[in-house]
Amino acid sequence: VRQSATVFEEKSKVIQQTEFAGDQFILTLEAQKSSITALPGEFAFVDCGENILLRRPLSYLRANKKQKTVEFLYKIIGPGLEALSKLQPGDEVTLMGPIGKGFNFEKPNHIPVLIGGGVGIPPVLFLAEYLKNLNQG
Repeated sequence: VRQSATVFEEKSKVIQQTEFAGDQFILTLEAQKSSITALPGEFAFVDCGENILLRRPLSYLRANKKQKTVEFLYKIIGPGLEALSKLQPGDEVTLMGPIGKGFNFEKPNHIPVLIGGGVGIPPVLFLAEYLKNLNQG
């Protein structure tokens, strides 16, 4: 388990913005640095556009080291995330991450039970996929 990490600030290009029911979106960003270091349970501060002062904290849904992309699931709550939902492929944002203390995990000798729901599901899904890959390796 990683004890300390470097937090990167990097310009990221929007690859895809997928809308789902209930004002929910999955944002896929090209992220050369954080895609390699992000772990389940960590988050990033994502810039929502030039007219929004504060970045929004979003939990990593996925980090793909091979494609150098990260994904975030979010729901429109307020003007910042509404502005984020308007971004199109090719637009650039700045993200700062990974931040936080991820899950404390090792290769389990038992089958873990993971529970989550709604927009709180990203770190749980990321952990499930991570553990699956860990057990296959």
